[in-house]
Amino acid sequence: EQAERLAASARELNPRDFLAHFEVAGELYGERGWIDWAEAEYRQLTEFPDPAGDEMVYLLYSQKYLAYIYHDRGDALAAIKVLEASLPVMDGLPGNRRTFGARERRSTEARIHYLYGVHHAATGDLIKARERLKLSLEHDQSDIDAMNALIDPLIELYHLPDLPEEDLKQVRQTILEVVSTCRQRIEQDPKSSLFYNQMAWLIANTEGDLEEALASSLRSLELEPNHPGKMDTLARCYYALGQLDKALETQIAAV
Repeated sequence: EQAERLAASARELNPRDFLAHFEVAGELYGERGWIDWAEAEYRQLTEFPDPAGDEMVYLLYSQKYLAYIYHDRGDALAAIKVLEASLPVMDGLPGNRRTFGARERRSTEARIHYLYGVHHAATGDLIKARERLKLSLEHDQSDIDAMNALIDPLIELYHLPDLPEEDLKQVRQTILEVVSTCRQRIEQDPKSSLFYNQMAWLIANTEGDLEEALASSLRSLELEPNHPGKMDTLARCYYALGQLDKALETQIAAV
């Protein structure tokens, strides 16, 4: 109770210092895993009055991370609400930020379609789920490097029950293309952990060379040791390979 009171007091300090609260939220979320307090900071930032300049960019990131928190909690509709509220912010960015805003809008619209797909799948409306997930894939194909915009709907579509054969064929083809792109990016920048992890996550959750996925995941952790998200990917690789003891051990370590 004392800790909660202190955290609430911290949120009230320097209310006009947007960057300070954004940095605190990032540490709470990304470094310490104190999700409830991070959520409170991000939610407070989304209600910040009259943001201007760089504050508008931080506002967009606050909305994005808040949507991640809601999605991880299993509340796709809450995540959608936050992201839909971010679209007018992107449209209102000043001239030197318009390119950033346009790129973020494409990615965010794709994410909204994906989240609607997740929601419809969870409620049993497979036709609407399939429509939304396909829209998500089609919406952001212009930026294949934005891998999350492709990987999440690919995985969801791959596991959707009663997917028509033609759609499944297209999903499998896109998986191959994304994996190929990951390999190319690894060749270009072999010391970046990102594409090792993305390739491992996609294969382990769909299909492909599971041994390659495992090796890629292990390499990502050599480059970025003890990263909990990448350890989660490693656990998934072990799970896909049927090595359940290692999967459980790794997931516990990630937590």
